Amino acid sequence: MADAVDVSFGRLDAPAFSRIDARGTFEEVVNGGRWESLAVGRMQSGAVMGHHYHAYTVVCLWLIEGRARVVTEDVGTRERHECEIAAGQGYIFRPSEARTITYLESSRFVLLKSHRFDPSAPDLIAYPLT
Repeated sequence: MADAVDVSFGRLDAPAFSRIDARGTFEEVVNGGRWESLAVGRMQSGAVMGHHYHAYTVVCLWLIEGRARVVTEDVGTRERHECEIAAGQGYIFRPSEARTITYLESSRFVLLKSHRFDPSAPDLIAYPLT
């Protein structure tokens, strides 16, 4: 499947656009691409998500509350990256980029995916990161 989003990959240090006025706050986290799935979740401090990659799905993680450590590894080149993200930051994962997300604090997050989960054709591939 072709990549369905036109976005930059990696750490997102801030929303693409923010507006704060007397009414409140509006933050446009990403402003590119096509997304088919939106999930929200909570993780407890110490919880780990990941140890996998996707064959063709692009994933965007955005922290609403909390803090997490993101470790990625390109499954082809084995190039590895690590960073920490906090509330108001996120990460866009490329296909074929294995990841773990370790929650350093209790956290709330939003997850966008370029392709919805299809149980008849899953593209999630287990990949333990140490």
